[in-house]
Amino acid sequence: SKDLGSEGFVESPRVEIKNLNSVRHIIKAVYYECERLVQVYEEDPNSFLHQSMRYNETRSFDPSSGQTCFMRRKEGATDYRFFPEPDLPILRITDEQLDSIRNTMPELFHESLERLMAQPNNLKKEDALVLLKEKGGLQFYDRI
Repeated sequence: SKDLGSEGFVESPRVEIKNLNSVRHIIKAVYYECERLVQVYEEDPNSFLHQSMRYNETRSFDPSSGQTCFMRRKEGATDYRFFPEPDLPILRITDEQLDSIRNTMPELFHESLERLMAQPNNLKKEDALVLLKEKGGLQFYDRI
């Protein structure tokens, strides 16, 4: 989680979820946790915002209900006991490698939206969103 303050985001508790044995379960658990944390925030924003009143926790995912269940609280980072994997070498990425990756990445959604609304396109936001949401719409627009 990231505290972006003025942009409307708040830092949330760290939640570790157990019993995730498929990508589908991961997706369901993440969606459920997002909704759960929003509900917790809406019920009592003050306790959610004050770090001293917040706690990290471990929850278990139940695939049959699609919900997570509380298992235990975690008081600090030491409770997570992160250990380096001894069989994996340290991954070192150079600035040149990062630049190369950045240069080959496709344009992000918000970047495409800004480009379509700016000169020389001057599209209305609604029109630009139609192009972006329609599969192949942006590519078709860029070709003509």
